[in-house]
Amino acid sequence: MATLVVTLLKTLTARGQERPRDLIVLIAPPIALLLVVSSQTGLNDHFRYALPAFGFLFVFIGQLAATSHRVAKSGLAKLGAAGILVCLAWSIASSLAIYPHSLAYFNELAGGPIHGHQHLLSSSIEWGQDLLFLKKWADEHPHARPLKIACYAPIEPAAAGIRSAGAPPATLRELRAQRAESSNPPQVEWYAVGVNNLHRKDGSFAYLRALQPAAAVGYSIYVYEVRPARLMAGAGLTTDTPPVDSQ
Repeated sequence: MATLVVTLLKTLTARGQERPRDLIVLIAPPIALLLVVSSQTGLNDHFRYALPAFGFLFVFIGQLAATSHRVAKSGLAKLGAAGILVCLAWSIASSLAIYPHSLAYFNELAGGPIHGHQHLLSSSIEWGQDLLFLKKWADEHPHARPLKIACYAPIEPAAAGIRSAGAPPATLRELRAQRAESSNPPQVEWYAVGVNNLHRKDGSFAYLRALQPAAAVGYSIYVYEVRPARLMAGAGLTTDTPPVDSQ
């Protein structure tokens, strides 16, 4: 957002001093790239494919300093210079505030990192970067067992030193089936689920979104304390419910 604000200020202070060809060279490539990335299903899940566009915008914005120097007496130029400083300070402070969870950064106008999964998913917010933080949380909460994990990561939780009891059930009916097969199912279970799984298109893990997380690990993993019997009763499911093929 800060980049867009300064780009707008640069455009307003240009006053026709740049040749149209120069503007086209700097503006056309990022616009074309954003259009291509946004239109391709295989690419628009990953914000990283749009990052090259920022190089052109940064060069375009960099001209603002020269423009401000040439028209230093202009009130609009002074506004542009002040805008650069404000946006730069805002970006630095906002980014440092969530360190070391920088992958999940979203600025305040987007709702901050806590609401980032409402805008972008996949590698744009979860890439297994919080697994070590999940291990730390699990070590600090030894009562949170059994801990079942469903996270979007290139490695297994065991590689991060996390003892997992497998994956949590994707649906309430799957939960009912698991408990029906156990002779002594636990009264409380703990699920650590990544935001990508919480927002799957097939509806898996959607039942967890109605629950209040017991903890948030970074900004990509939510931990739920689940009481299966109470959860199934609320959905009208018991171990006596006839099995079906789908939820």
